[in-house]
Amino acid sequence: MEDLITACAQKIVELLGKSGEVNIMNLCEHLSERNVVGYQALGWLAHDGRISYRRRGSQVYVSLAAPEKAAVQ
Repeated sequence: MEDLITACAQKIVELLGKSGEVNIMNLCEHLSERNVVGYQALGWLAHDGRISYRRRGSQVYVSLAAPEKAAVQ
């Protein structure tokens, strides 16, 4: 299971590197991943300080944190 989460975390970083920001409710659809794996991968990335969350109205968006953006570019 840990391998799935790690692979999904990498897919999230790649997606956010290309898209910039994604609605958290649509993230797993973009990745073709199960929600349980996607949200665990998000938690892992958040714990490591690699992503940022932003609320816009009732919606939550996720993007790469500044240091991660610099590393991806």
